[in-house]
Amino acid sequence: MRAAWILKQEFGLETRVINLHTIKPLDVRTLVQAAAETGIILTVEEHQVGGFGNLVAGAILQHRRAFDRPLQFDRLGVEDCFGLSGKPWELLQHFGLTAEHIAERVAHLVERKRDFARSKEAPLEEAREARAGSSLLAAIECSRCHSLIPFGEFVGESALPSDELCADCERRSEENCTACRSQWILSNPSFSYLCRDCRDVTVAC
Repeated sequence: MRAAWILKQEFGLETRVINLHTIKPLDVRTLVQAAAETGIILTVEEHQVGGFGNLVAGAILQHRRAFDRPLQFDRLGVEDCFGLSGKPWELLQHFGLTAEHIAERVAHLVERKRDFARSKEAPLEEAREARAGSSLLAAIECSRCHSLIPFGEFVGESALPSDELCADCERRSEENCTACRSQWILSNPSFSYLCRDCRDVTVAC
């Protein structure tokens, strides 16, 4: 709770503190909901890191449904080493489990999430600018995973006119027909495309 207060006061971050007072049963619904709504999960335990964090990670991975949204996940606990003797506050400080340590780790995860969002947005902006300034597209954006597919790969997935005339430019040139497709996509706001990976996704029951 003190870490949440620090994050609010010093970083302006609203956080959610979940008290998992039992691991059997494990409140999977609350964990999955938190993962979907926040996009960041940090497990903290006054124990050797791994056991509790792995249970939480496994539950979220097995039951989450928002796979289109990235999830930043980290675990905080005592690194694998022999135990030490001392006062509780001394041990928390030594092993990096104080509220300040927790807040710092969360702030790092938030920054990592922002960096990831910026890295995903940059090529999309470049592609949009290329669309606006050129008659020939450089890439096609998948409407599901938002990855960028080279336009040549998109064109190669379907046969271009050969014996027949292109319906738009009335030329048999492959280059001209590719340009026609670019123009059609740019002028058609309802156009959507699924990349090969998204089309090949299957769900096992």
